[in-house]
Amino acid sequence: MPTSDQKVSIVGVSNEIQVANVTKSVPVHIGNLQTEHAFVLSPHSPCNLLGRDLLVKMGVTIALSPEGITINIPDTVKQDATDLLFMPVVALDEEEDKGIPAEHENQIDPRVWVTGTNSAGHMQVPPIRIKRDYSLPVPRLPQYPLTPESVEGIRPVIDDLVKDGVLIPCRSEANTPIYPVPKPLKPGDTTQRWRLVHDLRAVNKVTIPSAPIVPNPSTILATIPPDATYFTVIDLASAFYSIDIHPDDQWLTAFTFEGKQYKWGRLPMGFHDSPTCFSQALKGKLDEWSPTEGSVLVQYVDDLLLASPSMGASVTDSISLMNFLAHIGQRVDKAKVQWVQPKVQYLGHCLSSGVKHLTDKRKHLIATQTFPKTLRQLRAFLGLVGYCRAWIPQYSQVIGPLQDLLKGHTEGKYTYTADELTPEAYRAFRDIKKLLTSAPALGLPNYEKPFFLFCSEIQGYAHGVLTQQFCDKHRPVGYYSYPLDSVARGLPGCLKSVAAAAILVEKNVDIVLGNSLTLMCPHDLETLLNGAYTRHFSTQRLTHYHLTLLSAPNLIIQKCDILNPSTFLPEQIAEEGEGDPHDVHDCTQVLDALVTPRVDLQDFPIEGLPLDAHLFVDGSSLRRPDGVTLAGCAVVNGNGIVLYAAVIPHTTSAQAAELFALCVALELAEGSAVNIYSDSAYAVGVIHTFAQLWKARGFLTAAGSPIQHKALILRLLDAIQLPRRVAVVKCKAHTNLTDFVSRGNACADEHAKLSISQYQPLSMQYQSDVTVDQEILSALQDASSHKQFWVNKGATCSPAGVWMLHDKRVAPPVLFPALFSLSHGPCHVSTGGMTRLVNRSWWAPGFQDYARKRVRECTVCQENNVGRPVKTPPKHVPHTDGPFHIVQIDFSDMPQCGRFKYMLVCVDQFTGWVEAYPTVRNDARTVVKCLTRELIPRFGIGSVISSDRGTHFENKLMAEVTGILGLQQQLHTPYRPEASGMVERTNQTLKRYIAKLTVNGAGTWVDALPLALATVRVTPKEKHGLSPFDILFGRSPVRAPPNPAMLTLQAGQDTLIDYVIKLATVFSDTFSRVKAAQPVGDESLIHGLNPGEWVYIKNHVPKSSLSPKWKGPFQVILVTPTAVKLRNHRHWVHGSHCKKALDPKATTLTGNVVDTGKSPVVSLPPRSPPLTRARAKKKNNVNRTVSFLLHTVIPLTPPVVCINFTRTDLPVSARTSETLVKLTV
Repeated sequence: MPTSDQKVSIVGVSNEIQVANVTKSVPVHIGNLQTEHAFVLSPHSPCNLLGRDLLVKMGVTIALSPEGITINIPDTVKQDATDLLFMPVVALDEEEDKGIPAEHENQIDPRVWVTGTNSAGHMQVPPIRIKRDYSLPVPRLPQYPLTPESVEGIRPVIDDLVKDGVLIPCRSEANTPIYPVPKPLKPGDTTQRWRLVHDLRAVNKVTIPSAPIVPNPSTILATIPPDATYFTVIDLASAFYSIDIHPDDQWLTAFTFEGKQYKWGRLPMGFHDSPTCFSQALKGKLDEWSPTEGSVLVQYVDDLLLASPSMGASVTDSISLMNFLAHIGQRVDKAKVQWVQPKVQYLGHCLSSGVKHLTDKRKHLIATQTFPKTLRQLRAFLGLVGYCRAWIPQYSQVIGPLQDLLKGHTEGKYTYTADELTPEAYRAFRDIKKLLTSAPALGLPNYEKPFFLFCSEIQGYAHGVLTQQFCDKHRPVGYYSYPLDSVARGLPGCLKSVAAAAILVEKNVDIVLGNSLTLMCPHDLETLLNGAYTRHFSTQRLTHYHLTLLSAPNLIIQKCDILNPSTFLPEQIAEEGEGDPHDVHDCTQVLDALVTPRVDLQDFPIEGLPLDAHLFVDGSSLRRPDGVTLAGCAVVNGNGIVLYAAVIPHTTSAQAAELFALCVALELAEGSAVNIYSDSAYAVGVIHTFAQLWKARGFLTAAGSPIQHKALILRLLDAIQLPRRVAVVKCKAHTNLTDFVSRGNACADEHAKLSISQYQPLSMQYQSDVTVDQEILSALQDASSHKQFWVNKGATCSPAGVWMLHDKRVAPPVLFPALFSLSHGPCHVSTGGMTRLVNRSWWAPGFQDYARKRVRECTVCQENNVGRPVKTPPKHVPHTDGPFHIVQIDFSDMPQCGRFKYMLVCVDQFTGWVEAYPTVRNDARTVVKCLTRELIPRFGIGSVISSDRGTHFENKLMAEVTGILGLQQQLHTPYRPEASGMVERTNQTLKRYIAKLTVNGAGTWVDALPLALATVRVTPKEKHGLSPFDILFGRSPVRAPPNPAMLTLQAGQDTLIDYVIKLATVFSDTFSRVKAAQPVGDESLIHGLNPGEWVYIKNHVPKSSLSPKWKGPFQVILVTPTAVKLRNHRHWVHGSHCKKALDPKATTLTGNVVDTGKSPVVSLPPRSPPLTRARAKKKNNVNRTVSFLLHTVIPLTPPVVCINFTRTDLPVSARTSETLVKLTV
């Protein structure tokens, strides 16, 4: 802003008189109002202030009322008054074009100035090598059409670059497109100028980038000395064009313009290594130059800043630098030089003596932004404000809602939904603009003074302000704000400040550069890191914090006893903040209250408690002799009485067992005082330290995944509140001592292991508990007609009258229905599983056959079991009489190779001749293009195109094209790849050959495809000994120079006739051999299904992984040799997709006798109710069972028979009362 010679004296709240400069009258805009006004420049003011005199001049009024502040601006469209308050009121700076004085310019080498619009310098450095990734193909992208205006505009640019040697005419196998872009018109321009833009993204993909060494802009500005008062900014013209590319690598950068190819002889714009290579080359040259007057040179790629302590030093060193640039071959645009100025613009910052601030142009650009409508616009806005984050207090917290809009979106998504646009996002957008447009000036680092870093943690964000002393006050050097990681966010408040301080100290290392740094924090960091609270940190994290905060020699930690500037919050953060950031507290007391689940929890025993108030807990995980691993726990009191001992279900973890035992002990001690002893450091650590910490963190690990045993830890946190007083004490394990604690711990350990060894699985308990009364069983066995069969097998009758074999009771066939119901169960156990289950307690000959039949009758089993579909041999392959009458086609997925991702394979069914085409897409247009441009022009129009039912084959376009050509389109049965067996097998063969060729160095699969095709075509088939080449051409592939007399028309008539006769004979013999090798046609049924039978059909598209695998049963009503038509089903179904089923009507509601050839078997009705039906249906179950006994069992057995299934632990009276049949499980 231009200043005048006028100065004024001002007095602020400090009561000190200060002298300030007054600016010249500058244009001012507020809304639609415009005027001119002079301002007072006060370098110590923290923000811009709007004076009463300007408000009066503009006619602006401010009204205060209980409803709020109202701002009235004449002739202004109504808008948010708060936004108007934060809009820049001064128009954009119009810098005075002072230029370079003539006396200075005369001392500068004129070679340094650019002589034309597109001229470039040439620096003598080693040429740049481009490292190509040879595993990727050469980029070959065509040039897309250009408008006539862009061609005319870019032609002189290319001519100038060719003249300077930047571009070189060439012929190259590589090519990438160019896209001319019009340049913005400058004042006085009469013609449109154009910029050459070369799309080198394809080149960047196939080259290996160098390590980027371009410096951070905020870091290099810290090198400006604090006593610098004058600056010179130099922008090198077309700087990249001054560095040569090695001649061997130039071909990769070629492009086409007006039918001619050009390659870059110098570094082009858009190549990913250009900034790095140029920065290194220029840095090496600039190291040879040194200022003579104490100036400092700052380089950022091609932008140079010369900072000098005085005007004389700036002039001298600026002239010297310009002459040096001319000497090394660089060029400078005179119009862009900022020559010896007290205030300059560099890298988007406005620099002056000791301070830097944002330029008015950047503020105005941000203030006029509208809310982004797309994700791309949002990313652009975040990048724009992110460059200015050093001026924005609490940047990460304010910008958070906008960054949340980008989470979960893929790269290709264009915009966000209306539901994602939260009020917080709009408020964050408005707030970030307010903070930027009112951003204060920041001081440049002065390395002769110490640094102060004020830090705080608010709502999971680390906020800091780096300051230095200036006029007895702290002047900010930069604002820093970063989110804490998920682990640090779950720490108690005081410990979160440790993580925040460590982050802020690390982020300021490149600014402080080892100078003295005093860390000001509202928490006692040294006490927290050296005290007992380090157990909340992992070893790695604690070591990191120690090295960062306690081991740095330049770092001094102090508890902040003055107003902490890092806690100056925007309004919305202050309203949502947790607690008072200025609160003075004792960190140790706060942590004691936060990290333990209850305040009175002790880690040492409570004195004076009786023996039964001392509980010993232990958990264990063991592998039993039968190979099963189980976890168990036990709770024992001081008297040695076992209060709880059991196996823990659904886990084999010893840690879970320890937590479970601790929960049980706490629940048993509800309302009383108790001492609980555990030898598990994990369980004791969880209850004393980590449980509350994990709860605050959301039970997440450092990687963000859920912690183990969350449910048990939640139960533990609830159980710890139940006792009146509680102490959880860690004791030593396996000490073999005789003291009270050691004996109690050993007792708990013994019973925990005993509970595992004595545990019986549920199935074993089930089989042992459910028994048949011996008297009833003996009566049923005596009534059986199979006793002689039992005797032949070695069974004997016990003194109690029960037949036994190998210590197992013999099950008569009349018991098979009940045994089936018990063993089949609600999970529908398989035949083998039921047989093994019954054989544990019974010897039941014939039960396996009975169970197999019942499973076939069970609809649930048939729908969900894998089963055996009907076998269908390939007897109906259509015959073909000649080459290319029937062609099978199919797509094959291939690895990405340039633009190609798929391979279309076409196979002639008669000859086996293969054609394969690399394709970009697998759609109908690609299929039609390959058929009409490749296959049909070379081999003619056949009869049938055979393919599967993919969308690229079964569509309207293919139907129209095949109809026009007179081709029959044959679509195969869905979910039957055997129908496309020839092309599927050819796909497999081609891929195998291609894989072997690429391993042997044949290049990509696209390069290897022709050789693989040639191999397939000349390889003889096993079934007739002829290769596809032999069949199609009537001869073997030519491997030596042929006899000209046999292959030319000039050989003479007799010879030619002889050749044709022999060729016809060869073709006749060849075709006969091929036809004879084709499968013999068979019009018989290949599936064996007949009308009237019942089948299940394969469920090819289940709704979920738990859906039935088969559907049905359906009745067959029509059959063909390969397929069947089903009742109540729309489509024909291939025979291989069917599974035979029993006739549902054949199953009756009464019992029936099945002759197994071994012994008669009695079966219950297939819909007999299970043993777990509701109590309301018990009466019906009993009635049906009684009916079954009267009609089925009694005619086959003595008239007085009763079956009584019950639990043996019930009294005898309970077994014989109430009903005839009692089924109780």
